Amino acid sequence: SGAVESESLCTQMLALLPTLHLSSAAPLTLEGSTLRLAGAGGSVLLEGMDRSLRASPSGTGGVFLHGDFREPMAAADVSLGTLHCRRLLSTARCTRYWMAPAVGDSAADVPLDSQMVLLEFAAAAPRVGAEAACYALMLPLVDREARSSLSAAGMSLPRFVRRLSRRLLPRLLPRFRLARGLSLHVESGDEAVRVPAGACLLYVAAGADPYELLARGVAEVAARLGTFAPRAAKPVPPSADVFGWCTWDGFYSRVAPEDVLAGAASLNEAGVPPRLIVLDDGWQTVTPSPPPAAAEPAPERAPAPAPVRPALAEAAAAEEAAAGQAAVGQVAV
Repeated sequence: SGAVESESLCTQMLALLPTLHLSSAAPLTLEGSTLRLAGAGGSVLLEGMDRSLRASPSGTGGVFLHGDFREPMAAADVSLGTLHCRRLLSTARCTRYWMAPAVGDSAADVPLDSQMVLLEFAAAAPRVGAEAACYALMLPLVDREARSSLSAAGMSLPRFVRRLSRRLLPRLLPRFRLARGLSLHVESGDEAVRVPAGACLLYVAAGADPYELLARGVAEVAARLGTFAPRAAKPVPPSADVFGWCTWDGFYSRVAPEDVLAGAASLNEAGVPPRLIVLDDGWQTVTPSPPPAAAEPAPERAPAPAPVRPALAEAAAAEEAAAGQAAVGQVAV
């Protein structure tokens, strides 16, 4: 699932940061159209959210956002309002098969079809006037027929317009929200299938430790949806302890049986025989096969001369009669 892939990629990115040893969850609350840290003076995370969204508690201070749309629909773009953060890390689908990380400091830096957003924002510290770093995690969900993803608001606009809106318009129009707006795209993938009412669309949680927050978030989503297991709950397969070879390393997408056999033989001759071979992209055909060549019509037989036809008919009748007598004889025996 996207959550598990995001967990793995984000953990690798976080490994570049210094290890943190801070307290755990920071509870969130949805007040009207504003999502903030609970408590007096809690920092605002999202402001001006669509009123069709309602929240249910996750059990550890996070929230699950559900969509209560007035009319059934197959796809919708739901505004999450203005995002308040210092910086963020997101993972988004860059191709049909792959995801890539992106970093920035506002919602305008969240790519289309993002599967995870981890952001840092300022939270009030115990000392008056002090601020401490706090982190929030957003995971779009797949619940029944509904699939969600995150992106900057206005992603359908041309790239240069989005850049202009981010850099220039906020100076001219301080209340202009396109540069900081975050959008939640929800779809069923089929015009004939409607997004279920009350579907679970987005998970949001906060905490002081990004590592703990990521692990907790994936575990909570897995428990709520019941459709996958977090990486920590999955057994390590035996193949992880043997030497393997992936065809992508040698052939990219040009995978042919004879090349795979030759590659395995060369590794064996070098003294490092693979115990696992991964046939990566390219072994299958993803484009329609060309139509088969039209077969040449069989040559038409010339009709038999008229005098021969009765003789052929008599011969055929005699063969049928003989076959019938033989069948009767076999039954009698």
